[in-house]
Amino acid sequence: MNNVDSKIDFDSSFNCVKSAQERLVHLRDRQLKRRGILLRLLLRDSSFLAKLDACDNRNITLSEVLGHRRPLHSKYDEIIHRKQSILPIISRLKSPVLSLKLRRAIQSFLRESSTTNHDNNQIIQHWDKFSLEVVGDKLRQTLASCISTNTNSGNLNDKASNEDNAISKAGDPGGDLTIRTFTGSAAFLKGTQSANPHNDYCQHFVDTGERPQNFIRDTGLRNRFEEYPKLRELIRLKDQYIQSKATPPMYLCADLRTFDLNELDSKFDVILIEPPLEEYHRMNGAVFDQYWSWDEIERLQIEQIAAPRAFVWIWCGSGEGLDAARRCLRKWGFRRCEDICWIKTNINNPRHETLEPNAVFQRTKEHCLMGIHGTVRRSTDGDFIHANIDIDLIIEEAPPQGSYAAKDKPTEIFHIIEHFCLGRRRLHLFGRDSTLRPVPQERINFQCQ
Repeated sequence: MNNVDSKIDFDSSFNCVKSAQERLVHLRDRQLKRRGILLRLLLRDSSFLAKLDACDNRNITLSEVLGHRRPLHSKYDEIIHRKQSILPIISRLKSPVLSLKLRRAIQSFLRESSTTNHDNNQIIQHWDKFSLEVVGDKLRQTLASCISTNTNSGNLNDKASNEDNAISKAGDPGGDLTIRTFTGSAAFLKGTQSANPHNDYCQHFVDTGERPQNFIRDTGLRNRFEEYPKLRELIRLKDQYIQSKATPPMYLCADLRTFDLNELDSKFDVILIEPPLEEYHRMNGAVFDQYWSWDEIERLQIEQIAAPRAFVWIWCGSGEGLDAARRCLRKWGFRRCEDICWIKTNINNPRHETLEPNAVFQRTKEHCLMGIHGTVRRSTDGDFIHANIDIDLIIEEAPPQGSYAAKDKPTEIFHIIEHFCLGRRRLHLFGRDSTLRPVPQERINFQCQ
């Protein structure tokens, strides 16, 4: 009995395997048919059938068949698609539009043709002569499609004529085509007598070399707060108070690579760092005798000369040194709290500067990061800080490249520091003779050898 049962079980197992093989073959046939359908839809070509027939392997993949055409489908070029598909459709949909000058000339031509008795051939000859005199040979075909040779089309509507006369009184825009090309910024000027660009300062910069920031109003310290009399009076009183309490400046010529800042035997409330970076050396030519790397700047012992409540300002270039300056602040125990940006104008010398290698845009700004050490609150520390006096933006003329003044930073940074922090212990690292404040203040200037 057991032998019979086992035999029956084996037979059923063999039947199952055989049916599974049949289903597998059927499934492979269906997959092959699907591949054929997909290939017909993708390639839209019958060349793949010969490749399938020549291949003995029935499990050939689509990638093997489409291998020679894969680059055609793997990359989508938007510019080529726009030129081949989109632009021809737009050009067919958009009807040719003529300028007011041409329309008036065509209307006068039609009036003359309607008043005289000429046949169609004579009218066509007159039109060829007229088109050559007015617009030249390039637009003859375009204009001919807009002109009917039938003399009856010469009758004009009085309403349209009145509208054209009204437009002509307002002014003739000129030009022969509706699609105009601007070789200058005159079309964007405000009014007819103004020399200031109306809305496209970028195009004006490309044409003339004048930077867009040249047209920002009230950028100087004298006229910035003309419309805010209370704030203007507050700043005047603060400047007067600073002058009355300031002491004569002191400076020391030393090499900061070897000088120990602890020998100053003082803690400073304000520290301004103006390092001679490699970026300035590269932009201004051989102006600096030597420049500092960010690793050397980070090794300065600023944390040992900073007071428990202190602020530091560090110039870090046009953007290359932002991360390095933040790293220096963290190493010295400061927290970055503000980014003062110097926007450089070129009013006195408008021109296009030579770009650096591998550069696309011109550098017209610099960053000065501000860090805070300790805890300072506006509500309780009014004896040490006075916030919301100045803005975090300096708009000033850029110094000439290659000159000694190219190393100077805007004088307004000193006003911002003095207005914000009331601490009188101030230190300026990497200073120069030109950075000595004309107003007596307690500041020690260091010059790098």
